Amino acid sequence: MAKDKEDQSWRNLTEPWERLRWARLKKFGTATEAATHFQMQPHTYRAYERPPTSSKHTPIDYEHAFLFANQLGVRWEWMMRGEEPVWKERQPIDRIKEMIANKTEAQQEAIADAIAAILRTGSDG
Repeated sequence: MAKDKEDQSWRNLTEPWERLRWARLKKFGTATEAATHFQMQPHTYRAYERPPTSSKHTPIDYEHAFLFANQLGVRWEWMMRGEEPVWKERQPIDRIKEMIANKTEAQQEAIADAIAAILRTGSDG
């Protein structure tokens, strides 16, 4: 799912687990899809999205807030404490990392070599 930066429903969220669920829905249709992306078992991931009143709730610690926020494109400060702005500004290096993340090591090496060649020639296109 594409991020809808016009959606202001995040303003009503008071807890980290609620913010995690909201951000996940902007990128993944289901918690199972998110769990696969985060290389977790679905039940493990879902526990982070459960309210504290649930017997299977797992609180979001800072380590997981960094992980989830980085991959969901939001700021960890927003996820943990609700501090605005919500969206993390995407840097060019982040775009490159996203593009090569699912490539083989050999493909990543070839991409790195191509970038190095571009930089050596001073070409910007």
